[in-house]
Amino acid sequence: MKTKILKATYEGYTGKKLWKVTHPDYKESVTACAPDFQAAIVAAAKALNTEWTAYRFYAFAEVSPA
Repeated sequence: MKTKILKATYEGYTGKKLWKVTHPDYKESVTACAPDFQAAIVAAAKALNTEWTAYRFYAFAEVSPA
């Protein structure tokens, strides 16, 4: 079974850095266009319709260069 990949961009970012964000609570992974890994977490949370400030999301999000 293939994992669905969502795409997200950090608000106002126009650069080219890409990050892969995964989380154990979500089947989807997110490819985020963001300046750094923290901004990638924010963009991924928005794509997954959750709050990035929730400890459960932020603490367990895995981010790597895409």
